[in-house]
Amino acid sequence: MPGTATGNVIRGNEATLNGRAGIFLESTATGNTVTKNRPAEQQHEVGWPPGADAVDLSTGTGTAGTANSWTKNEFGTSIPAGLH
Repeated sequence: MPGTATGNVIRGNEATLNGRAGIFLESTATGNTVTKNRPAEQQHEVGWPPGADAVDLSTGTGTAGTANSWTKNEFGTSIPAGLH
């Protein structure tokens, strides 16, 4: 079972050339603020499901239907679409 990350601020990070995602929030991550990060150029490994620069598996009333707030980030791809 994934851990719980609640009420955190994830700010000012760069994450490049990771295996699947530069920033990844589990479905239990809620009430977090993700701002001014630059996860980019993730190397999606052969044989793995496709990843993205940013992934948020939570659901709620936050950005793009997640349970978190995403603002002022710079990246190309996200799951779900619309995290920025």
